[in-house]
Amino acid sequence: MRKTPLETDVAYPKMQKAFPRRPLSSLTVAVLIFLGLGLLTGCGPNEGIRTYRVAKTDSNNSILPQASAGPAEEKRMLAAIIPRDQSYWAFYFQDDPAKVQEYENQFREMVQSFRMEGTSPKWTDADGWASARVGGIIYAEILNTNAGLRATVSRGSVLGDDWTETVKANVNRWRRRLSLNEQPWAEIESGLEEIESLAEDESKAYYVSLRGSAAGGGGMGPFQNMMNRAPPGSPASSAADSGATNFGSNANASPQSNKPSLKYTAPKSWKEQDVSKRQFRLAAFEVEGENETGEVTVIAASGDIITNLGIWFNQVQAEKSEATVNQVIDKAEEIEANDVGAKSYFIEGGPPTEANQSKRCIRVVEIPWAEQESLFIKLMGPEKLVQAEQENFIEFVESVSW
Repeated sequence: MRKTPLETDVAYPKMQKAFPRRPLSSLTVAVLIFLGLGLLTGCGPNEGIRTYRVAKTDSNNSILPQASAGPAEEKRMLAAIIPRDQSYWAFYFQDDPAKVQEYENQFREMVQSFRMEGTSPKWTDADGWASARVGGIIYAEILNTNAGLRATVSRGSVLGDDWTETVKANVNRWRRRLSLNEQPWAEIESGLEEIESLAEDESKAYYVSLRGSAAGGGGMGPFQNMMNRAPPGSPASSAADSGATNFGSNANASPQSNKPSLKYTAPKSWKEQDVSKRQFRLAAFEVEGENETGEVTVIAASGDIITNLGIWFNQVQAEKSEATVNQVIDKAEEIEANDVGAKSYFIEGGPPTEANQSKRCIRVVEIPWAEQESLFIKLMGPEKLVQAEQENFIEFVESVSW
């Protein structure tokens, strides 16, 4: 009999029995009248209780989230994390609790079918679901278009060869998405359901089931958000080019709304730029070299990595083809940022032009950020400058947290 995963941290108020009503004594009435008069006479017109909205500053290099895009709604998340060759594969499905329950068996069927064929992951889509390769942190999407549902498959690195810490970091990241507090390993482990058939040596595979709350965004679920995205290649398909992200029914929302607070430590030699009028940039820096300048930008963007790479190829006049884009993806380096697996890509630009006397290159890191979005941290500039700033850039990326 299958063990049911523990669903934690959902507090529902318990109904208490009403106390029997008793008539108030004359003494009690007198005391209440006396207290009421004291409250009225003791508080003048300027002494009432007031509520203040205090604007927070960014003195700690913290980008603060704006008001929520919509009221919080109860959500359920069902995920699986599977160890394979110093990496992990994670299946992730989040929606209304009733929907997740309805399609839970199909989700589990797909997870149980997971296997590696050489270096490629394989699984069997359940009836009504279809997989599509994405690239980058999110390896693939599994869509049920009739039901309006979306699951994802992602790949990451085991943290310091420690499988327990890797599972813990991912579960706590998922908990934060649902506005749940982080937990120590002992508490997390008690809520995991082991998948014996997918273990690797001493590293166990697990199902994770959580309930919590997430902003409803006017009823726009993750799949609807994706459906409202502009087609790949169009200006609004990705924020990584000009910063135009389609937020579906919440299209006018600030790009920082409903996002975690972003903190970082930048090298002293970098000059921080004002991004208050650059709607989709979370941070930007000017980087100076010998008679040359480059730029570091931080942007939260939707869109798959293949689309974004095509845009960045154009920015440095690199030769763009399916083969060259795939080559950059294959050579991506895996690093850690904010306790999650991230990927670092390098794009070598084309030969110098009249406008750019030096060959320009791009180093960009993709970090899982929020549902449907990644955080892209990009260093772009002359080749010598990008190479010289590589250590500073990686230290900056590793300092980013939320």
